[in-house]
Amino acid sequence: MIHFTHERYEELVAKIWHHNKLYYLDHAPMISDQEYDVLFKQLEEMEKLHPEWITPESPTVRVNESLSSGFKSVKHQTPMLSLANTYSREEVAEFIKRMHKLTGKEKLFYSCELKMDGIAVSVCYEKGIFKRGVTRGDGKQGDEITVNIKTIESLPLRIYGENIPEFLEVRGEVFMPLKAFYKINQERELLGEDLFANARNASAGSLKLLDAKEVAKRALSIVFYGIADESNLQTNSQSELHHYLNSFGLPTLPEVAKCETLEEIWQFIDQVKALRKTLPFEIDGVVIKLDDLKEQKRLGTTGKNPRYAIAYKFAADDPKAMIKG
Repeated sequence: MIHFTHERYEELVAKIWHHNKLYYLDHAPMISDQEYDVLFKQLEEMEKLHPEWITPESPTVRVNESLSSGFKSVKHQTPMLSLANTYSREEVAEFIKRMHKLTGKEKLFYSCELKMDGIAVSVCYEKGIFKRGVTRGDGKQGDEITVNIKTIESLPLRIYGENIPEFLEVRGEVFMPLKAFYKINQERELLGEDLFANARNASAGSLKLLDAKEVAKRALSIVFYGIADESNLQTNSQSELHHYLNSFGLPTLPEVAKCETLEEIWQFIDQVKALRKTLPFEIDGVVIKLDDLKEQKRLGTTGKNPRYAIAYKFAADDPKAMIKG
């Protein structure tokens, strides 16, 4: 029998998380799928012989339990706000004028980001370890989906990096890649089941399943774009926030632009419109946020929307074309 040491076990856990980051976050894998599978099987063998070594952040601990009843409602410590929508260049221009008036500043920058067409979630880490996942719900409280969101391969169960806060609550979006969406609809069609109208509906339906093993089969993914409590941040810029999250191993989207003028914002919007059909996931617009996080906090909210951000929405696609791809 091979003798495994606990030190070797911890080294293997860290090595697998490193390769997960390279694959899911950096999109630059250093080993083949087969080599990764060999490492993973080694870890499973170690944990079979030494179950006392298994921790909640082990790469193998994805599908380990199911919900016996419905979802527990959890109150958000910081509300999860929805964005006001705009549909024209004129409305974006009005937003910019409003920002100048509210801040009293002549020179302002804006962070422009892809608007994911998925399910907004809040994810908590304590001492770098994944602890909880909650849906947006009504903005004040949502459903705890910890068991289900844990099955998402691109979600790190442990984050690494310097100066990780004791408690970190990050905001992001769960989505179903189009490849997985088309596959699941093909399977449902063969079974005579109703097809999902779009990838967002498929994502929402998957997160509501009571069996985590079934959720794992849906091949969901996740990206992050914000932090609930920004008091401990080491950056004052929304556009830099993505790099901050990235430094911990959290997946983010690279398509971010820091713009100053309406013309620059609209140029980014046009670029995203051209890029949209080539993306492996669905987006439904561009989010425009005041880049200065201190100004964001100062401006606050109005009703259920933040004053410092808007969403420019694209025209909806043909739903029938989306169903089968």
